[in-house]
Amino acid sequence: VLVAWMVTDAVNTFTWPTGFSAVTGTPIQVNFDGQSLGAAIKIAGGSEPATYTLTSTGAGIGGIAAFSGGVATQPHRSSATSNNTGNASPWSMTSAAFGSTTSVSCDLVVIAGSDTNTSGNVTHAAPGGYTLQADITDGAFEQGMLATKNDVASGETGVLVATGTQATASAAWAIFAIAIELSAGAFDLATMPAMTGFTATGRMIGRQDV
Repeated sequence: VLVAWMVTDAVNTFTWPTGFSAVTGTPIQVNFDGQSLGAAIKIAGGSEPATYTLTSTGAGIGGIAAFSGGVATQPHRSSATSNNTGNASPWSMTSAAFGSTTSVSCDLVVIAGSDTNTSGNVTHAAPGGYTLQADITDGAFEQGMLATKNDVASGETGVLVATGTQATASAAWAIFAIAIELSAGAFDLATMPAMTGFTATGRMIGRQDV
């Protein structure tokens, strides 16, 4: 299972590579200073290209994460939410609950973007018990993170709290929670061979290998 994500510093639209489907709620658009956060998912086949192109109508950052052992219908659960009000640093970003709790073991993915009112690097922290796989910034207004937790037992609600910190900024935010349903004998994310990366148009930067 491949999960692609992008953050842009404006209200933009995204074009995903062939075979990727936008996660419900994509793009989340925040109007505090202007931001779009998007995520898409693909069930990988036996032969995948070495690179993928993620395209947006504005400059952005993003990446692709790879997971092994997921079943063919994805995502098992997902939620998307945002906050359009400026929050003092550090700000908390709380994902919405899934439509129903997970019924099987899953890998959980949290993708978030901070919409700051001043330029500079934001430091993101993953929810408790999660591993921060990527915390990407362009040093200006494009700020995003991806965090994961492996083999989470059934009963996950999807409500998770990540944080962002930038001493001189206040921020609005957007966040996705995604549950990737595991099949029997699935591998942990940590054992998955690294992606070879992706190419992007415009000023997209960053690569997510997990």
